[in-house]
Amino acid sequence: MAKNNIEEEVTITPIIKDLERIFNRVIRFIGAFFISLYKAFVSLFWFCYKNFILLLVFLLFGITVGYFSSELITPKYSSELILDLNIESTSQLTADVDYISALIVNNQNEALALLFGITSDEANSLEKINIKGSSTYVQKIKNINSFYEKIDTSLLRKINFESIFTTDLNDFDERYTITIESTNERVFSKLEPKLLAFFERVPELQKLRKNTKTNLVYQKQIYFDEMKRIDTLKKVMNEVMIEQSKSKSSGSVTNISFDQAEQKKDLEILEIYNRYLFYSKELILLDEKINNLDYIYNVNAHFSSFGEKSSYNRIEFMLASALSFFILGILFIVLKGARKNDSTSNV
Repeated sequence: MAKNNIEEEVTITPIIKDLERIFNRVIRFIGAFFISLYKAFVSLFWFCYKNFILLLVFLLFGITVGYFSSELITPKYSSELILDLNIESTSQLTADVDYISALIVNNQNEALALLFGITSDEANSLEKINIKGSSTYVQKIKNINSFYEKIDTSLLRKINFESIFTTDLNDFDERYTITIESTNERVFSKLEPKLLAFFERVPELQKLRKNTKTNLVYQKQIYFDEMKRIDTLKKVMNEVMIEQSKSKSSGSVTNISFDQAEQKKDLEILEIYNRYLFYSKELILLDEKINNLDYIYNVNAHFSSFGEKSSYNRIEFMLASALSFFILGILFIVLKGARKNDSTSNV
């Protein structure tokens, strides 16, 4: 036993020493890094102190350049319209946005003015329009779950559902954000009505919307009729239970079927109530869907009356320019000093 302990000590001791050396090196490296950082900061401070006047000139010149640059550059504003799809119309929506984008890029101001009902000057102020999917995580999970239930098991193995949440794939999106950028901050309040009318104009989508609404109304009526039948079953069940309690034959179980199509599906009391709750929830969802189907798209968020500034403001221009010229001043002084040292060494 003593011999085994000695062998273990001989084996473990070098490992402990190696770990100790590694730890000491890491500590020394961290200490050296902070010391170097401190020395660099002190050197920069004394450098700026010795060349204060020249660096101040560069800094003030940069602030001046940034101020006048902000005057020359036209500010840009942006606003967002968020739409929910009531029917599958992703392809048409993206195509419509691409069409408007082409009009903007090609400066078709007359066509834009006619489309949005604005003046040519306001149409000329439009800079860009784009669209992106903006469904929430919960919405995507809901759509993926619906898709999961409809496809074959063998196909499921080939689908990487995790990548759906990390890519810009729009197949499971039902909400889209349309962003418009303009140099006129007041134009956004005029764009939405005509833009929505343009999106709703497609006859094929309108036909699909009406058919979908008709089918949902029919499905709602079926559920409503089923609830009536369940009400009748509940009444019958209650009467049977009362009769059973009167006759004190609680050991027997009463089963009732819906109709001839479901003669083999006997329903107990709990199942009847569960079905009633199920149809009640489905009717609420159907009512919501039917109300939404008055339009192809539902507006989840409107364009703001005044656009949000998307370009840099004057202070940001001045700070960026001042920092750039300050760094340029440091480089100028360093190069000037290096050139002076070369001249001295040559002499």
